[in-house]
Amino acid sequence: GIAKYFQRIHGSPTPKKEWVGTMLREEAYRANECLLIGDSINDWEAAVHNGVHFMAYNNGTLETKSTLKILLS
Repeated sequence: GIAKYFQRIHGSPTPKKEWVGTMLREEAYRANECLLIGDSINDWEAAVHNGVHFMAYNNGTLETKSTLKILLS
């Protein structure tokens, strides 16, 4: 019931690297102005492959790979 909150929803079998690249091209997004929030190494790899910022969610192992952080005070 949350699909209405998203412009696009993609899944397997197409790899995330490809989906991110497709969205960047089709929507004419600038990679350096985008952020991929993810909880898996595949999310991080997709961000790196496409030049998109990455922020780890709910995965302490990936936190060191985050290029942006949200600080709450």
